[in-house]
Amino acid sequence: MKRVRTQELRIPPPSEDSVVIRWQKVGGGSLYFKNHIIKPNQKFWAAKESLPKAFMDTLIPLTKLPEEEVVVEQKVEAGYKLSPKGRGWFDIVDEKTGKKLNEKSMRLDEATEYLESL
Repeated sequence: MKRVRTQELRIPPPSEDSVVIRWQKVGGGSLYFKNHIIKPNQKFWAAKESLPKAFMDTLIPLTKLPEEEVVVEQKVEAGYKLSPKGRGWFDIVDEKTGKKLNEKSMRLDEATEYLESL
């Protein structure tokens, strides 16, 4: 019996600047993707952005993935302040918009606790 060599599947990337990587499907079942059926242990070429996120746990990259940029979130100050209303009552006000955050005015000790929790 003559063995037929199959051609590897190549799925086009969603954009020109996407990096195409070689993948292997592991686990049971087939993956139906862009008019192609990817069977278990089948190797194929595709961009990471074009693959469904739900099936990423059943795919193994065979070529090195490009390193993703790490985004560092900076903590932004809350920007709230105590605004005296009179006779020992205070409101908590957003400095940027000037809107009052609390429904009812509070005493100083309650207002400072609430402000610290923000």
